[in-house]
Amino acid sequence: MDVYDRGSVIAKIVGRNVIEHSIFVQHVPVWVKEELFNGKKLTEIINTKHENIKYLPGCIIPYNVVMYYSVLTVICNKSVWPCVYRLGRELSLELQSC
Repeated sequence: MDVYDRGSVIAKIVGRNVIEHSIFVQHVPVWVKEELFNGKKLTEIINTKHENIKYLPGCIIPYNVVMYYSVLTVICNKSVWPCVYRLGRELSLELQSC
């Protein structure tokens, strides 16, 4: 299993967990290295078929996971910032106690 396989598995798990727990924003943006597969952009294939047919065929990715080729699009997505803010706050508190 390589990094691309693991990324698809993680996206599937995170997407499913977000659906099951209403405390999260339902949209899960994920960065994917843009590449062509059979003449089509891999991000478009994954977002349409909800499956990474190149690296992990048969593994269905939930509808709420959306793949983007732009890291900035993922980072600037408003659904990501509450998580980043909480993580930063918790890390800051942990570092103060060191």
